[in-house]
Amino acid sequence: MGLVIAVEENRTLSGKLGSLVFKRPRMRFVDVVKVTEAKEVLAVDMPHVVLLGPSVPPAEGFDLARQLGAEYPGISTILVADETSTELLRGALRAGVNDVVSCGDSQENVEAAVLEAYDLAEAYLRQHGTLFAYADDKDQPGKVVTIFGTKGGVGKSTVASNMAVVLARAGSKTILLDLDLHFGDVAIMLQLPPERTMHHAVQAFSGLDAEMLKGFLVEHESGLNALLAPVQPEEAEGITSSHVAQLISLLRQLADYVVVDTPASFSDIVLTALDSSDRIYTIATMDVPSIKNTRVSVQKLEQLGYGERVKGLVLNRAGTKVGLTPSAVEKSAACNIVASIPSDRLVPRAINKGVPVVVDAPRSAVARSLECFARSVTNGNGEVRTDVA
Repeated sequence: MGLVIAVEENRTLSGKLGSLVFKRPRMRFVDVVKVTEAKEVLAVDMPHVVLLGPSVPPAEGFDLARQLGAEYPGISTILVADETSTELLRGALRAGVNDVVSCGDSQENVEAAVLEAYDLAEAYLRQHGTLFAYADDKDQPGKVVTIFGTKGGVGKSTVASNMAVVLARAGSKTILLDLDLHFGDVAIMLQLPPERTMHHAVQAFSGLDAEMLKGFLVEHESGLNALLAPVQPEEAEGITSSHVAQLISLLRQLADYVVVDTPASFSDIVLTALDSSDRIYTIATMDVPSIKNTRVSVQKLEQLGYGERVKGLVLNRAGTKVGLTPSAVEKSAACNIVASIPSDRLVPRAINKGVPVVVDAPRSAVARSLECFARSVTNGNGEVRTDVA
């Protein structure tokens, strides 16, 4: 029976949430006043969700969230705050809190957040058989997930960076690899200082091992690490496909997931990444040139022997009224749509701020669709429709 623990002094608020037990089979609800009491419950029972109310001091709540993320990655943590300031959101992000809701939100929105977190814990439990940190995969290399497309401007970097942030926030050790060696945008999109890049890693290549490679990664506040593209285009000339193959092999030793952002080409560098990939997702937008390029790309991937690794098509900027439907896109591109990301001006706004939209506007439709897609990657096959248009 799944347990929800609410930590809150205001019994009226926690009492309202207690009504959720009727909305999921076998759900149980316990309300406590202090974080110390929640830890006492944790010592004897394993919750699906821990809800931290506005009476919980943020520092205490963040400490508990970090502890849960390390020891019980299957447990979802939600923070309910009187005011959701940027500072609070950043602190929650760093602590691994799954969602932040405001007391000003409607009761329905708060309940929806709790139920979504509960369902995520249920999915984790079905996959791993436990909410604890599972040990079976500790010695196995991480999975390589490549975001691919041969047309520029379709949103590969946006999807890759947001996916990587979601995975990192969910407790997975995640590394984002920017393989657009000449004009990579990951550093800008995530406001990461390009003081250490792939160019520097290659300079030390003769003695490079996994431990040494850590020194060339740049950490994002979400917990994500990134191996950034060179700053100057000419620095890319010294990076070969052999370098990339070895770098990906080493990165797999350091992470649960290596998310690869690729340029719009079938270059030797990109083919090397595809060779190393466990899962490949193609990206397209709702326009004929993009769909045509996707069809050609999918056919080429099949010819090159990557067909079984192609998990489907991510339709970006979906919902735009341009005379095309998702079913028509699937038919024309000859590839199943596994995620539809709606068009939203919040995305360019977030990019200009250097903040992933899943952080900048977490309750928006576009952020939820990106988060759902990212989490689907961990469900064993990475195939789940996230249509919102």
